[in-house]
Amino acid sequence: AESVVPEFQKKHRDCDVLVCEDLASLENRYVSQQQLVSLIDDVLARGGECLLKSREAPGAMPQIHARLVKRCHGGICAPVSLPGRAGRLRLLNHFAQSRQIPLSDSAAKLLAAELPVSPRELLAAVNQLDAAGRGRGRMIDSDAVRRFLDDETKPKPATLAKIAGAVARHFGISVAEIRTGSRARDHVLPRQFAMLLARDLTREPLGSIADYFGRRNHSTVIHACNRLERQMSDTPVLRQHLARIRRSLGAGGALSCRNRVEKRSAERAENR
Repeated sequence: AESVVPEFQKKHRDCDVLVCEDLASLENRYVSQQQLVSLIDDVLARGGECLLKSREAPGAMPQIHARLVKRCHGGICAPVSLPGRAGRLRLLNHFAQSRQIPLSDSAAKLLAAELPVSPRELLAAVNQLDAAGRGRGRMIDSDAVRRFLDDETKPKPATLAKIAGAVARHFGISVAEIRTGSRARDHVLPRQFAMLLARDLTREPLGSIADYFGRRNHSTVIHACNRLERQMSDTPVLRQHLARIRRSLGAGGALSCRNRVEKRSAERAENR
């Protein structure tokens, strides 16, 4: 809201160090991005320092304004690797001790082994475990951690409906537009992504995928998937779209070549 902008500027204008924890959270929020650009300029003009953090490189986020990307590139852009298992274990023990959370050694080791994530996400996991066990007065043990991992982090099986919904949200169109026979590029490309993801993330026969997305038969799905994969090999932004949709579905990165071969073999065996 316009009334919030002056308050935001007044609150942060005089800071010496500006830290933006997650730049990606500002995607599609153009007013907030404009305010951040102005704030960065003000802080730097006074000799202050700015630290911007993001899960992705600034130029890899299509919904971040070019002016903000330019400010990022005007400084030092450095990739920071996720902590290894030993580092995660130290962080977990630190979080538990500093917050007086009763986390057992076995539970901390299991979390460190099973959650190869950022420090912020490790802290969130510890806080969730603490909240779930609060009032019981018991140590958080490995059994509690295993239940947490199964309930909170295990990806739910993808379905055609889930995939269509995730793709529609990502591209800002409706599920109906993905499932119709429209040949408008705004609909064709999302449909290709949806069919590729359906092929890779579900065990649905290609014929069922074709029927769900309004295609004639399984060969149209194969053609669409092959065409999109060829385009992605030369177009980084398409690969970024795919990675982001997969993450929204809890599926992580793209399938490895080995997984693709195994999946294709399973499909052939199923169709015999």
